[in-house]
Amino acid sequence: MSALAAIDMGTNSFHMVIVEPNDTGGFQILTREKETVRLGSGAGDLETITPEAMQRAIECLNRFNRIAKTKDASVRAVATSAVREARNQEEFLKQVKKETGLRVDVIQGQEEARLIYLGILQALPLFEERIMLIDIGGGSTEYLIGSRGVPEFATSLKLGAIRLTDRFFPGGQVSSSGIEDARYFLRLNLLGLRAEMPSKLPEQVIGSSGTARTLMELVQQHVRSGNEEVRDMTAEELDKVVELILDCKNRKQRESRLGLDEKRSDIIVGGAILMQESFRILAIKKMQFSPFALREGVVFDSYHRSSRNKELSGIRKSSVLQLARRMIPHEGPAEVCARLALNILDELSEAGAYFAEEVEKEILEYAALLHNCGISIAHSAHHKHSQYIIQNSEMLLGFTGREIDVMAAIARYHRKAFPSKKHSEYQDLNRYDRKLVKALAGVLRIAIGLSRGESGRVEKVNIQKQGKDLVFWVHPSQKLKAGDDLSLEVHGAILRKELLEDTLEKGIDIRIAD
Repeated sequence: MSALAAIDMGTNSFHMVIVEPNDTGGFQILTREKETVRLGSGAGDLETITPEAMQRAIECLNRFNRIAKTKDASVRAVATSAVREARNQEEFLKQVKKETGLRVDVIQGQEEARLIYLGILQALPLFEERIMLIDIGGGSTEYLIGSRGVPEFATSLKLGAIRLTDRFFPGGQVSSSGIEDARYFLRLNLLGLRAEMPSKLPEQVIGSSGTARTLMELVQQHVRSGNEEVRDMTAEELDKVVELILDCKNRKQRESRLGLDEKRSDIIVGGAILMQESFRILAIKKMQFSPFALREGVVFDSYHRSSRNKELSGIRKSSVLQLARRMIPHEGPAEVCARLALNILDELSEAGAYFAEEVEKEILEYAALLHNCGISIAHSAHHKHSQYIIQNSEMLLGFTGREIDVMAAIARYHRKAFPSKKHSEYQDLNRYDRKLVKALAGVLRIAIGLSRGESGRVEKVNIQKQGKDLVFWVHPSQKLKAGDDLSLEVHGAILRKELLEDTLEKGIDIRIAD
């Protein structure tokens, strides 16, 4: 495996780490870069990315790209709350692709929390322990409880250092009314968070990213006054630091009295109060700091993704099933449909008609499990509703943005119109993924037809070449009643075979096996 550059496009700053794998299964850091971009500044509660912020982001990404090329590193870029909440997200991503060549993964909040957790586990020996993670960013804060690399609880709240500062401390100015309003607002949000969390919280609490780092540094400089680098802080120490911060009424005072960097002095107030209220509501006594966070998690995830890590697949499938159970009351038919879809895909490979990578088989299985989830909104046009749910659900963990888009498109085209370049979301896919969606949606349509009758009447499908065309032999299961046949299922499959025929450029004959 070659060197990898992971870019974290945060609301406040962009970070890049470039690594190469080592012999122990970990990675060696080659270089780090950080730039304060303020992607979420001046946008009014992160509603849009301003032209100025867009230009700063593109210039930064171009610089990061040039550095990555000097290390011969492939690049994976992920974006968080500022991009996922922006109304002009699509415009921004297209401009980034045009000017930098980068395809950015916009990750949902729970997936962001999972990746941060993976990053933390690379920095601290906590794999066996049940821990709580708090990562305060510029636009959102991620809370996670997990053990052995698997999240037990994960969420992302629209609370962040920039967002809170803009709302309650504009210009970094501190007032007693702003402090009171901020605390009231945060307590309402955090009490709701506590109600959703498990009743027993871990004693081991980890903080990561800029706000936590700054607070640890202030503890070292103004509370402990020692020479050793501070890697943890108690609730009492945090209270003292927050008091020092709030005694400074503007950013200039925070810079002169506390020695804060000008890039952090204006937004630390919101972040500090959020951390303090998190300590209070969640009864945290002590927090340890992790120097690793999202970008290191992206690195670890990317390397393990390339080796088809079974644990990652388990997390992905578990999150798909959780969403399916929430949206589809009776998931039995979807399970049958998914089994038959994978059976058909394997048979197409055996017949030399179409070959799919393992990860693509996985995506087909998940699309099959979720293809009807849109019925929870309305039966009419439910294929479009399914696409929307898959693309916007925060419950799906372990997927890249590209995988989510492909899975959503497969669900979108399980019925009605064929994929068309007239459909903007299909056109936005690259050429390879457009062909992939057509093929897998075509397979899914036939699998849906074969699962029309009572659950599990079709045991399997065998595919044989017949000249240039294919014959699908449909085998009955032992559940088939005496005197009954599979004519209903075969008829359903015949009605739905056209998309796959067009994609493979082969005729498909569907017959009942003896």
